[in-house]
Amino acid sequence: MGIFDKVFGKKIKTPGNRADAKFMSQYYGGASQDRLKSDWLVSSMNSTDANSYSAQVLRNRCRDLLRNDSVFAAVIGTFVTNVIGKGLSVQPMINAQRLGVSEDKATKIQEALQQAFKDWMPYADKAGILNFNEYQRLVFKKILIDGESIIIPTWNDTPWRPYGRCLQALESEELDVN
Repeated sequence: MGIFDKVFGKKIKTPGNRADAKFMSQYYGGASQDRLKSDWLVSSMNSTDANSYSAQVLRNRCRDLLRNDSVFAAVIGTFVTNVIGKGLSVQPMINAQRLGVSEDKATKIQEALQQAFKDWMPYADKAGILNFNEYQRLVFKKILIDGESIIIPTWNDTPWRPYGRCLQALESEELDVN
């Protein structure tokens, strides 16, 4: 008796005959060659090469569907509306004791932060086209269609903006993958 048998009180099943060998090989059924899998061709590319090869084709097909198939566009629009809804909102929770301020002062800070975020929301886009809620919808839609969304926090010192911090969206094709 081996150590496994002593610890667990069982014998390890080893393929000693045809029935046992069949039992052991069922875990590797995907590797078997039979008439159902004879035309299953696989590539030995790594996942990065395979993804970069097919990602652009998939993006183009999804974008084409969005432009030309009203059912697909309606599904995407409904999905974005149901997931994003009214969008994110900020609810700061100030720990007055940790900051060493009174509860009244912490409440005033929280209100000031909420107001600052509300003041910033219409100017979230660097180009000045979208507000923050529209930006959320755009980002989620890009994730559904393109598989990813790239947002860069940036700065814009335009005098009409209440805050310089803004967001800039990039197309995934703009990234250099080499």
